[in-house]
Amino acid sequence: MGQKTHPKGFRLGLVETWDSTWYADKDKYGPYLIEDIRIRRFLEAQLFTAQCSKIEIKRYVGKIIVNCFVVRLGIAVGKGGSRREELRKEVASREEPAQPQTEAAQTEAPAPAAPPADQPAAEAAAKVEEAEQRQEAREEALAKQRADIEAEREARRAELEKAAQMRREEMAKAAEERKAEMEQRRADMEQVAEERRAAAGAEPMPDAGASEPAMTDEAREAYRQAMRERFEKYMAERKATAPEAAPVDREEAARQMEERRQQMQARIDQAIEAIGQRRGPAPERFRPVPRGYPGVAPYGPGPGYYGQPVAPAYPAYPAYPAYPAYGPYGWGPGY
Repeated sequence: MGQKTHPKGFRLGLVETWDSTWYADKDKYGPYLIEDIRIRRFLEAQLFTAQCSKIEIKRYVGKIIVNCFVVRLGIAVGKGGSRREELRKEVASREEPAQPQTEAAQTEAPAPAAPPADQPAAEAAAKVEEAEQRQEAREEALAKQRADIEAEREARRAELEKAAQMRREEMAKAAEERKAEMEQRRADMEQVAEERRAAAGAEPMPDAGASEPAMTDEAREAYRQAMRERFEKYMAERKATAPEAAPVDREEAARQMEERRQQMQARIDQAIEAIGQRRGPAPERFRPVPRGYPGVAPYGPGPGYYGQPVAPAYPAYPAYPAYPAYGPYGWGPGY
């Protein structure tokens, strides 16, 4: 079973309301409904270019109010409201009076007096004017809001610029203070160095602030000669105070190295002999070859290098005979 329902009827009373709002008795309900359908069809055809989205019909005692919701209001209203008046007259001419009441109803409730003919037009004009006034008020509020936002932005921008300027000034001031502090520290260090040199009896250093190109050639050469003499004097003092190194006896050094080598070889031989005693006699092919084996260079290629085992030559395996028999996978010798 399908669960289909009308989308507007499904939302009535919640987020949607009725397009026709009126109440009628049993004998008037049918004519009123047909009249609403005719009015809707006529207005939808006439306001097609104005993009009419919804038509509401409200009935009161002796009058009908029709609200048309369009996108292009100028096409629906026309110049000076002329199109609106034409539509009002057409709708009034298409209205059909309700069925006559019975005699009992006429005697009980006489028909009310008809309203003036221009009352619907006046109401429509008042609604249009009210809508225009609301639009103007909305535009004025938006313009005021935009002006307030722009003023707030300008104030914020000026505040940020002022804060940035203050920050730049503070950074420049701090940089100047650091520079002055570094200059003072450098001056103090130079003064301490001069005092130490004076206490040690050394010559004072030339002024660091004076640039070298400002010196004459004679003064520059004299300064360089003084520096050379001071360096030579310093090296002579070091050479005089340094202890003399003992002469090296190359033959004695070679003898000591040979003794160390022999001691190391004796330890290796002892270790190999001890391992052989613990494990028993080793096979012939793994038995170590003593150093100095005849025909083997102690430091050259070949077996017996530093007592390494000599791998024997294994005998070749006998070749299988070739049988002229038939193999399981075809002809072949002795599969």
